[in-house]
Amino acid sequence: MNTISETAKMFIDIRSNSQDDLVRLEENLLTIINEAANEENLRGNKSNAVPGDIQLVGDRPAGTQLTDAMIVQIAAADTRG
Repeated sequence: MNTISETAKMFIDIRSNSQDDLVRLEENLLTIINEAANEENLRGNKSNAVPGDIQLVGDRPAGTQLTDAMIVQIAAADTRG
C-alpha cells in the first residue's frame, strides 16, 4: 500500500570547529529548506501547502578539544580497536 504522510518532522544537528562555518552552514540549510517548501508549494495543491516551519531546539557553539584531552584519547583509542 502506498501512502502519503500527513506530517513529517526532521531534526538536524550541525556542528563545526569554526563559528563562521557554523553560521554559514545554518544559513545554507535554512535557505535549502525554504526553497524546497516553496518549490513543493508551487507544484502542489494550494490547500495543502507545505509550511516548512523551522524551530530552533538547541544552540551549540563551535569548538574543539585539545588532542591530549582524555575524551579525545579515549575516542581515538576506541577507533583503533
